[in-house]
Amino acid sequence: MESVTLPTSCFQVIGTQGWITVEIPRVYMIRGGEHNVAALITVNGKTEAVDIPPGGHKPVGEGNAPPGDDPATLVELQAS
Repeated sequence: MESVTLPTSCFQVIGTQGWITVEIPRVYMIRGGEHNVAALITVNGKTEAVDIPPGGHKPVGEGNAPPGDDPATLVELQAS
């Protein structure tokens, strides 16, 4: 996970699946690592799901191509 306001953050899944609730503002990129990842992000008060396949990544919020989107807050990650 990459954010404008925090250094790059990584979360390790111990076992076959994992889940974490967070509140990380201004996230612009989410990477999937070795797992399927379902992320919940909030943009302008609306929460949406973002799916990231193993080894993949997904730009969100300000990371989208121009003109870009509004800032996104990461609120949950689920890995399987």
